Amino acid sequence: MEVQILSRKLLKPSSPTPLHLWRLRLSPLIDLHLKHNRNRAENHERHEHLEKSLSEILNHFYPTGRHIKDDESVDCNDQGVEYLDAKVDIQLNQLLSRRRDSIEQMNSLIQLPYGGLVISICICHAIADGFTMVKFITELLLPCFNLASLFSTKVLPMLKPPPPPRVFELDKVVTRQFVFDGAEISTLKAKSNPRSCDVGVKPKPSRVEVVTTVIWKALIRVSEAKYGRLRTSLVVHSMNLRAKIVFIVPHNCCGDLYRLVAVRFTGDMSKMELPDLVVLLSDAISVNALCCEDVFPTVVKSFNNVNEESKKKYVDVHMFTSWCRFPTYEADFGWEKPT
Repeated sequence: MEVQILSRKLLKPSSPTPLHLWRLRLSPLIDLHLKHNRNRAENHERHEHLEKSLSEILNHFYPTGRHIKDDESVDCNDQGVEYLDAKVDIQLNQLLSRRRDSIEQMNSLIQLPYGGLVISICICHAIADGFTMVKFITELLLPCFNLASLFSTKVLPMLKPPPPPRVFELDKVVTRQFVFDGAEISTLKAKSNPRSCDVGVKPKPSRVEVVTTVIWKALIRVSEAKYGRLRTSLVVHSMNLRAKIVFIVPHNCCGDLYRLVAVRFTGDMSKMELPDLVVLLSDAISVNALCCEDVFPTVVKSFNNVNEESKKKYVDVHMFTSWCRFPTYEADFGWEKPT
């Protein structure tokens, strides 16, 4: 696949950041990206519309459009984000069948033959999580500069630095895609449903719990075949906390509001059928509503626990995420529904 870069520019927020918000403390995490297809309107009109919209929305989701200054803060000097326009020589169906390539640009518009179009957006996880990124695309709301009433200034405990990866070489990374259709998931849910007569057992597991459990069980068996015995296995899921807190978070509030849910299977456990693993996972995911003072300690504790487990060589750690129930396809650029 040949990629021809047509233009490269920095798009600044349409209005400056208030002076008292020029420095923002950071929290660590990772990168995400999202792709869409559109096939209406002329290219020139597309570019003008996207550039104008992006410049305006940068103000609505502070601190997007600013740059990470060091390991602890964001320099909100309104330098802007990189907007890259490129052209490729393949069709959209060919692109979707390939492995995902790494994306270095913050935002890019990729033109495909026969009118196809891919919009790719990358947001640093240090300033926003996946839910925020989806909202960034789907909504244009007022800037959220007034959360002091909810989160007063205080000295917060720091997260422990994550352990260095045991072995993470880019040329050894393998990607695979497994498709579970609706009928298959319904069948798996029926097989995974714990006995309703058991006291305290959560009935009707969700599709995320079922698919996670199926993959987890397979990974446990793979590890057993590799090492000749059952090893301790840890599943780590990202949980969106927006529905788990007692106060209301504005939709255009930009930031990370999630915790890590860790579920442990030990080699001495006698039960590892789907219903048993589903119970372990669903019990860990079920949490009570959190008040404002409990959110940060809960999040810090979850990250530190996972970091400690990751250091143990006898523990297999498997990271999971889910974009289910995110309003991913509500974004409307006026070019029909995305692929």
